[in-house]
Amino acid sequence: MKVDYHMHTLCSDGICEVEAVVDMAVNCGILAMAITDHDTLSGIGRARQRCLGRIRYVTGTEITCAEHLWGILPISQSIHLLGYGFDETDPMLCALLSARKERTEAVYQELAEAVTASGYPIRIPDVPMSCGNVLQLRDVMAHVRAAYPAVSAEAAGLIDSYAKALTEANITVEDGIAALHHAGGKAVWAHPYNCYHHFQKQSLHAQEVSILLKELALLGIDGIETEYPAFSDSEKSFLNRLAAEYGLFTTAGSDFHGSENRNHMGMESTQNSFLL
Repeated sequence: MKVDYHMHTLCSDGICEVEAVVDMAVNCGILAMAITDHDTLSGIGRARQRCLGRIRYVTGTEITCAEHLWGILPISQSIHLLGYGFDETDPMLCALLSARKERTEAVYQELAEAVTASGYPIRIPDVPMSCGNVLQLRDVMAHVRAAYPAVSAEAAGLIDSYAKALTEANITVEDGIAALHHAGGKAVWAHPYNCYHHFQKQSLHAQEVSILLKELALLGIDGIETEYPAFSDSEKSFLNRLAAEYGLFTTAGSDFHGSENRNHMGMESTQNSFLL
């Protein structure tokens, strides 16, 4: 069965409109789908309407969690939570995402003021976004370097230093899981071999995945994403064994963004998931 429960649109860091992503999924022969834009619910109504009578639709989102020290791992890691099947009007979930948006915007405004004070005047509205409609720290750096080719190492270091404040603005794993459950949904660990430290991708090995999942299970995680394009067959098998051990359901997603190297859509899945 061809499904895809992990896709992004221009509502976050994808490059295609919601309707275009749904149309592509239908044309690819996908039978069930979820659009999981980062830290927003803004495209859900449009996706549901476009899917009506054409393809099974599951409400989705992807929460970028604040960094956390997991077990014996040497540095803090941010995981991503996929949320499914929730009520997108739930006050607790909406308030959590709205507060996160406000905190993030405040950090970027503070950053702009600090960079301006250091001798390189910038305005956040002038910074081009490289990934859809999600501003990233690297976008600010690229903008400053383009505007001021001789930018000092100190100013560049100042920009980099805001990675800590930005990750602290994110939603904690505990709050993310609790809000998804409050909204009647389920929480899934996205691409388990990939975490982030200061927004830089970190690859985990099997033992580290086990350490994180043990803690996530205690926090109430419901499932893990086992079918993912970057994972080898042996990695998928390991994740499926872990899911069975903890009594979790599994999901499949392409992490489609529409951009180069992220334009594959659809995953073959025979897993017994509540989404199917």
